Amino acid sequence: MTRMRPGAAKARVEAMDALTPSVTPSGEVIGPRFPETAQLLAAGVIDLDHVGVVIEVMADIPHKIDAEQRANTEVALADLCRKYPPGQVKTIGERIVDYLDPDGKLADDVDRAKKRGVDLGKPATDFMAKVAGHLDPTTTALMEVMLGVWAAPGMNNPDDELSPSGAADDPALDPAVLQAAADNDLRTQSQRNHDALKAMLMYLLESGQLGKTHRGLPVQLIITMTKDQLDEALREQEAAAEPESESESEPTPEPEPEPEPEPEPEPEPVLDPEPEPATEPEPESEPEPEHPDPRTQWQDPTWLPALTGGPMRPYGRGVVYTATGTVLPISDAIKLLARSDKTLAVFANHSNEVLYLGRAKRLASEAQRLAMFAAHRGCSFGGCTNPAMWAEAHHTVEWALGGLTDISHLAPACPQHHKLIGPAEHQWQTIMITEGPDAGRCAWIPPAFLDPDRQPRVNRAHHPDEALVEARQAMLARRTAQLEQRNRELSGHNPDPPCDPSPDESPPGAPSEDADPLSQRDGQSAPRSLWLRGALRCCNHCCAVRHDRASCAPNAAHHYRLPSHNSVALLRRWL
Repeated sequence: MTRMRPGAAKARVEAMDALTPSVTPSGEVIGPRFPETAQLLAAGVIDLDHVGVVIEVMADIPHKIDAEQRANTEVALADLCRKYPPGQVKTIGERIVDYLDPDGKLADDVDRAKKRGVDLGKPATDFMAKVAGHLDPTTTALMEVMLGVWAAPGMNNPDDELSPSGAADDPALDPAVLQAAADNDLRTQSQRNHDALKAMLMYLLESGQLGKTHRGLPVQLIITMTKDQLDEALREQEAAAEPESESESEPTPEPEPEPEPEPEPEPEPVLDPEPEPATEPEPESEPEPEHPDPRTQWQDPTWLPALTGGPMRPYGRGVVYTATGTVLPISDAIKLLARSDKTLAVFANHSNEVLYLGRAKRLASEAQRLAMFAAHRGCSFGGCTNPAMWAEAHHTVEWALGGLTDISHLAPACPQHHKLIGPAEHQWQTIMITEGPDAGRCAWIPPAFLDPDRQPRVNRAHHPDEALVEARQAMLARRTAQLEQRNRELSGHNPDPPCDPSPDESPPGAPSEDADPLSQRDGQSAPRSLWLRGALRCCNHCCAVRHDRASCAPNAAHHYRLPSHNSVALLRRWL
């Protein structure tokens, strides 16, 4: 398990395909597609980022360019990789493509079909996702037609309750209503395009034209949330609506007259007090930091999410999860539920749906798939992020071996990982956990060549809150153990006490008072004060390697490198 990003794994596979020889079915060996780049990478002159740029630029060359010019372009790019970083190589490579096809006439439908695509990015910490891609001419024309009528000013405006929905050329639409909505429309063109695409998708989803089921799940926006989340969201909406209704119904109270100020009494004469004896001023204590130091925050490491690295998505009670793997704010989920014609299924213990089919059926029912989505949220293979909409229903005990189609024996598995399961030595096995905090979850047991211990693995990719809980518990246990060890050492109850030189005699090699301090680095004697500092710093090292008193002479190099956490106790013994 490399635990690398999917993009990094894809880049390595593409580099391997482009830079390594291949063998045909007849046994003929074909050299690498980019031999010059392969030699430079093998020699360590360039890295994988350069290889990725070469592959990207070569893919942009129209397919009508002859093989000789392609080979010359690859040689030129490889030579550029010797001298320039990947970003500059990409810029120069784009200029090479422009010279090969200056008028853009060589690119045809084959090149455009190869380049087409739309990528939907993952939601960021603000739940917003980035869309990027290339549209072919036909798709571009269709998109412009749709945006022309659905993104017209005043149409499909979520900020205006009176804004009409649908297309602007609808015959049933009142022109006066559209004009009034257009006058109140303050959105930019890009915002109108976004709202038009959203309205079109909602219309298409509610029309039923997408089919009835996909992998056993209904083709609708499926959301899972707890009953507590739903109740809390409804209470917040009611609480937000109450002040508005009260302010409209209750009249504004008249301001009360301000009371007249009473005359202040004349101050009594104050006698000079006797001078107090002078006292030393107490040292000002340093103000406590606003954020406590993690090294001293022993009991509750709530700062853990800040140390995990990367943007932290606000998982918790304020968000819900969809069957496609998207995280939604619960306020948006409530709005979607208001438009939904489906019943809201809450799996508190079991619903009235049949979740136990035994041997009666092999395929899981829709209710069982909904229950699997609510429990697992996606593929159960460790580290897989494929959502439940892409997953299949897997029997933890194979159907052919007598497995049951019961919810307690089913788990979601995407097609990529579902085919890894089997009885052979090189295949994975699955079990359903019945006890502990992971009860009801599917664990995957790797083959022996991947993990000799064959430890079961549970997927946390769809449950990051569980991974944070485990990390906090491990961090808390480690901090607590460190605190207990520190208290034992400071109280003098350390089972392996550090060396304790007697104050009456110095250990062998102890320094004299009139030695040169600078000679300490050369292993010579040093003043007693320097020897004390060295002894205080050698405590950890002496305890670790079981030194005796003779080995604690301050001429060791580690005396001035290793800090000591129990130097106070050692100093008390020495003085």
